[in-house]
Amino acid sequence: MAVAFVLFGPQPPGRTDGAVAEIGEATRFTAAEVEAAQMAVLEKFKDFEGCSLLRIAYDESESDRLAAEHLAYTSASDRGVSWDNVIVFSSDFHVGRRGAESGFNPNQDYSDWLWFVERDGPASTWTVASWGY
Repeated sequence: MAVAFVLFGPQPPGRTDGAVAEIGEATRFTAAEVEAAQMAVLEKFKDFEGCSLLRIAYDESESDRLAAEHLAYTSASDRGVSWDNVIVFSSDFHVGRRGAESGFNPNQDYSDWLWFVERDGPASTWTVASWGY
């Protein structure tokens, strides 16, 4: 039974050490706000068991476009989330050999994976609202 646990036991949390951060200039948010939102993504990535984050990026023009779509096509605005409280990151990550346990294809890289991060207002904490393509 111990062998089965070793072979099929829980995966390690998603790894973020070694990830390259490509953070572009921000005019809509302060550097501290962007960093705090990025930290929310890094924390959420730990739920991606057996995966390794390779890159996380913030491009303001792309984030603005995607934030507008997020507000238009999700329940975010119904929940009172406003334009200045949504930021979007993209990322690349690698899935390990047991990635199917996390819902991903094993031994595969995912590129341009999006992270939609929201907050209630400037004084509140950022949380990852959704992710994917």
